[in-house]
Amino acid sequence: MAGWRKTLGTLGSSDRGRKMTLGLVAFTLPVFFVLVGFFRSGIYPFGDQSLLSMDLWGQYFPMYVEQWNNRRMLVPNLFSWNGALGFNAYVQNAYYSNSLLHWLFLLADKDNLIGALHMVTLLRIGLSSLSFYIFLQYRHSKPTGMAVAFSTAYALSAYTIAFIGQPMWMDAVILFPLVMLGLERLIFQKKPLLYTVMLALIIHANFYIGYAVCLFLAVAFILLLGVFWTELGEGNRWKAALRFVVFSALSGGLAGFVLIPVLFSLRETAASSLGGPQSLWLYHSFPEYLSKLLPATPVSLAYGIPNIFSGTVVLILVPLFFANRKIPGKVKAAFLGLLVVLYFSMNLNILNYVWHGFHFPNQLPGRWTFMVSFVLLAGSFETLMRREGISETGAIIALFNVIFVLSILKVLPPESRGSDQVMHVTMFVVTLLTFLILQSVSVRKEAFRKIALVLVGLVVVADVGINAAFLIDRDVPTSSISFYQRADQVMADIVSEYESGDQDFYRMEMFPPWTFNPGQLYRFKGVGYYSSTMSEKAFRFFEQMGFRVYAQNVSTVYDPYSPVSNALFSIRYLIDPTSELDVPGFINVGSLNEYGVLENSYDLPVAFMVNNGVLGYEADPEEKPFGRQNRFFNAIAGREVNVFELIDLTLISVSNASVDQDGNWKNQLYYRTNPDQPVVFRFIHENDREQDIFIQHNFKAGDLTLHVNDQQRVFRRDHTQHGYLGHFDAGDEIVLTLTAHDVEVGLWGLDLFSFNEQALSEAHLSLSTGAMDITGTGPATLSGTIQVADEGVLFTSVPGASGWRATINGEQVPTALIAGYLMGIELPAGDHVVEFTYRVPGMLPGILLSLFSLGIVTGNWVIEKKPCPAKKLLLNAAFRKKRSPEN
Repeated sequence: MAGWRKTLGTLGSSDRGRKMTLGLVAFTLPVFFVLVGFFRSGIYPFGDQSLLSMDLWGQYFPMYVEQWNNRRMLVPNLFSWNGALGFNAYVQNAYYSNSLLHWLFLLADKDNLIGALHMVTLLRIGLSSLSFYIFLQYRHSKPTGMAVAFSTAYALSAYTIAFIGQPMWMDAVILFPLVMLGLERLIFQKKPLLYTVMLALIIHANFYIGYAVCLFLAVAFILLLGVFWTELGEGNRWKAALRFVVFSALSGGLAGFVLIPVLFSLRETAASSLGGPQSLWLYHSFPEYLSKLLPATPVSLAYGIPNIFSGTVVLILVPLFFANRKIPGKVKAAFLGLLVVLYFSMNLNILNYVWHGFHFPNQLPGRWTFMVSFVLLAGSFETLMRREGISETGAIIALFNVIFVLSILKVLPPESRGSDQVMHVTMFVVTLLTFLILQSVSVRKEAFRKIALVLVGLVVVADVGINAAFLIDRDVPTSSISFYQRADQVMADIVSEYESGDQDFYRMEMFPPWTFNPGQLYRFKGVGYYSSTMSEKAFRFFEQMGFRVYAQNVSTVYDPYSPVSNALFSIRYLIDPTSELDVPGFINVGSLNEYGVLENSYDLPVAFMVNNGVLGYEADPEEKPFGRQNRFFNAIAGREVNVFELIDLTLISVSNASVDQDGNWKNQLYYRTNPDQPVVFRFIHENDREQDIFIQHNFKAGDLTLHVNDQQRVFRRDHTQHGYLGHFDAGDEIVLTLTAHDVEVGLWGLDLFSFNEQALSEAHLSLSTGAMDITGTGPATLSGTIQVADEGVLFTSVPGASGWRATINGEQVPTALIAGYLMGIELPAGDHVVEFTYRVPGMLPGILLSLFSLGIVTGNWVIEKKPCPAKKLLLNAAFRKKRSPEN
């Protein structure tokens, strides 16, 4: 308790009690307004709607479910088989799931996890307000309700509302004010503990946002050092710089058990190889950014200007900051410099690239801009706390400045500014705030001044609270909880009955899925996967295999229609929620509540012997999908199998276009001749036998339709340019028509392939005879025995990612990459015991670094001398008279 009292200041017991009461109010107020928004939208606990939408629907929540499952079963979150054939779950959690608040999910059962997510969301919003309140109260020791108003504004900023469905970033919003408080204590009181621990917690919760916070701290420290250059003195300023560097490094060291494995893993992602911008440009005009400071501005979820609304109050108090006579010029210059840096960081492409980890984010702009709201609100609060320096002339000038800005915004296009109603309300609120602020300064009776100040706080709270509730109702996408959970019990029963056990290994998939991480959501070994930590090798491999991509470089969507990939990836069961799937090579073996279960007749073992020639296989980027799958399977089988056989099209016609013929589809163009008519391609095949037919095409635009014997059939394109056309009888006339509207020049080309099931069956039988007998599987292990007649390669459908260790009869052996992704090992003839074990790369040195850093931080805390008489923090130090050198 003594430490807490020191943190809040050496006040009387009544003041401490008032501070704690106000802290409780600060926590509660933003939660109340968010609940109002939930109530208006019917979001849990007021209805069946949930925050699960966009990435939280298909990407994050399945990760939280897998983490919850593993923690409940005391399984380490190191590696997962539940997507991409297997992936580094430890690093995935470091990006998405490391929040300490996620341990609270263990208090809920599976059916109530979505509700628990909403409760933790409310807790995060309340804690972010409380932390900002602590920051403001520490700097202004006297308890004040105004800190509650501004902390509410911080918690309900547009950033929080827009990214309410991005939970992995919210821990940084909570901890950032405490990091800034710790920075002040580090510089002015030589007490680094709070700074070091809070920054380490941010890095642990989300290394990506932690990186942006570290950038901000570097800028803030430089500005602070400049402001207090004289006050600190020559010796202290360099000691402060040394403390900042050392304890910032120790913060990273404390999180080393997360950070080092992340650094190892990031080298394998596609983002690490993407280049930066080649030229400089600004994204938007300055007035457009100003428009984002208005209430009721639509949130930016995909693209657009970052979400920086922090309360209408900043429109008047930020200008008054520069007109305030009690704020020294060097402080104003530093504040202006910080605002300029933040503006260009949002708007200049090269700085945007740097702040987002040296890559351009895929949607969700300004992922770090909660720090912009922090700066705007902290500066505005400082203005109000030093309101004695505000003159009537300065206030009037600031008010006219706001009117001028709003007038400029009126000339922007409607989509780039607020509505006229918003403009009018903003003008009213700004005028009211200006009047009340002047009253709080100029009225003679202290009681009236206090009433005016209370009214300022109430206006601030009402402004941000109503705006937050309105935006949640209007702009926050939601989904039905019951709809999301409709398959939970059915999938749990099916997975329980059909999943592989400890003594075997095979995979299953679900199609169509309604998340991008179905394996993690329903706990089965699968292929579909979506994560920013996906390795580039994984993405390129699945792309080469012809799988659909949802998000470039970071996702793959399972394609159930390829007999080759189903065989090679050990897909034994396919779960069909529609009970309508017809997939070549699969037979229906059961159903549960109208969910069909299909079994693959040709799934290959997870590990089997092949000849050494497979090590020389390389994917040809110019090759078409089915040709590439054929060649890969042939390399594995060691002979010409050709599961897909090219079909000759009997007639090809095109109308309203001239065409180029070229074997390379990248150069095969068509040119529309009549701009008023569409281009129409017709491809006809007279089928001469019963067979399954596949299609691949080169059209980037247009409507592709299928007619069989003059009757139209449904053809699932599934966002890919290849797929399964269907099962056809002898004598069927197959007509494919591509109609392209509004395309002047386009690519064209189309091939049909038949499925050679007999060839696949023979290859399956041959390859299965060299299978490894599985003797044990685990979260990050695979072991078995195998009899090898002739030396060769043990092919596995296990990713050959760094971290895998293979042993033969207890002796470690090198592993090889097959097709750039899958793992193989060379085996001599004889009987062998083979074991594969996964260890998270960098985890051991990361743990050692964390322990080393913990020892240093703990030792420093133990031997820390009593600080010198406290210089008031941050801006306060600049407001005292200069001391003589001997003081």
